[in-house]
Amino acid sequence: MPKQTRVVAFIDVIGWSNAFDDPRLGHDKLVEVARSIAEYRKMFSPEQKARILEFAEKLEHDTGRAQDPNSAYHDIAFSFVSDCFVVSSSPEQVGNLMNVSRWACMTLLGNHGFLTRGGVCMGVTTHDEAQDIVVGKPLSDAVALEKSTAMPRIELSNVVVDCLRDYEGADADRFVFFDGEKQILNIAGVGADWLNVAKEEVVQGLKLAPCEKARAKWLYMQQQLPRMSAVTDKFPSLWMPKPRGQTTSDDRTPGR
Repeated sequence: MPKQTRVVAFIDVIGWSNAFDDPRLGHDKLVEVARSIAEYRKMFSPEQKARILEFAEKLEHDTGRAQDPNSAYHDIAFSFVSDCFVVSSSPEQVGNLMNVSRWACMTLLGNHGFLTRGGVCMGVTTHDEAQDIVVGKPLSDAVALEKSTAMPRIELSNVVVDCLRDYEGADADRFVFFDGEKQILNIAGVGADWLNVAKEEVVQGLKLAPCEKARAKWLYMQQQLPRMSAVTDKFPSLWMPKPRGQTTSDDRTPGR
């Protein structure tokens, strides 16, 4: 993929390093979590995109009807390494990038008990999924945003907020959330069911927090989740991850 202007989200999984020494988790459990993210990433892999295009072309040939190329889907690029992942899109598809990023954060919290933290910036970037490389100042800027805060939040740069307003209009409010200090990505799911599951994870995180630094992260999420959820409930069309019934709260990490 050539260099182009893209919106780039860098998201880190909080508590990953400490989880290796947690007897409830350890290496094998983290492999399970990593595999769940990797499976999600496969949805946007070059191989999967090629299969979908091939099927659409065959269907168009067989039926004589033009098929929607779904440019929004094909525009998303997703890379994942260990405890962090990068999602990018063209500015026109910034809403889809936010949905993909939100879904991953929701899954990590609701299914695995992990908090996330990151940044989203925009600028000239090369995101080559075939070679699995991401190069560009926006990624460096997004990493800097992630490192600038201890709280579990995905901070949006002013340029990205403006981009959302331009392309999503009033619907940008389903993504942009002000937590009293920063403009961040709203990671809350829709409805009481998701909120109750997330609240259980937060309570578990507070109970198991190994120090005040870790406890402060869970307290932040306890305060912000109901506020974020009150906003997302106004947008019932949001993507929702499916719960993984085999995962229990005892298998989850309290974060660092």
